[in-house]
Amino acid sequence: MQFTMAPSAISQPSITYHPKASNAIPVDSPAEAQNHVISFLLSRNEENLLLRLSWDNLTKDIRHILKKASEKKLCNWEYDPEYGILKVKAMVSPLHAALNACIFRSFTKANHTTLTPDEAMCIVASPLSVRLFRTPQINPGDKRGDKPAVWMKHPDDVIYFGELGGEEQFLQIVVEIGFSESYYDLVRDASQWLLRSGGQPKLVIIAKIEEDKHQRDIHQKTEQFKCTRD
Repeated sequence: MQFTMAPSAISQPSITYHPKASNAIPVDSPAEAQNHVISFLLSRNEENLLLRLSWDNLTKDIRHILKKASEKKLCNWEYDPEYGILKVKAMVSPLHAALNACIFRSFTKANHTTLTPDEAMCIVASPLSVRLFRTPQINPGDKRGDKPAVWMKHPDDVIYFGELGGEEQFLQIVVEIGFSESYYDLVRDASQWLLRSGGQPKLVIIAKIEEDKHQRDIHQKTEQFKCTRD
């Protein structure tokens, strides 16, 4: 688990993204991108889909498919125009359900052991979407002007802190959990939260989940697993 603190207004860290270390699938055409998206939606996959593609290859037709799927609660999706990464997130995932349950239990315990009633009323956990902003175009030959400057990002979970009796909430802690994503994909997510959301997050928690396939195969051959499966 990696903890990344928000940068100060004076000095912002330089984030180096390693495309070869990413689990995003390279896509070179709209047809290929659309096939990946449709296959993902039809399979009801519990892992996220990551595609590395240009804005030109993320056509209006593909965005329409994703928008309709999102309206039907089949997925959430976001396109990072700085790095050219499309992420399609499954809406129902045991991994993310376990994360939300863990945070809920932690708050419940804190309410009974640590927090005062007033403090408890100022803390809310909710994975609300947040609008991110790209830096303005600086170089005349920079092609980033063809890409969207604003996009919505969907966190796995968010913890808000507010003022007692006040309506305004301040985004403080963002949680991103990855199973299909690489560690570097999660670092990219964290950097975008910290650098592109107006300075609201003070902490980003990333959790990279790795499955021990060898132990899984051994477990699936045990009588205990077979009895549970039946």
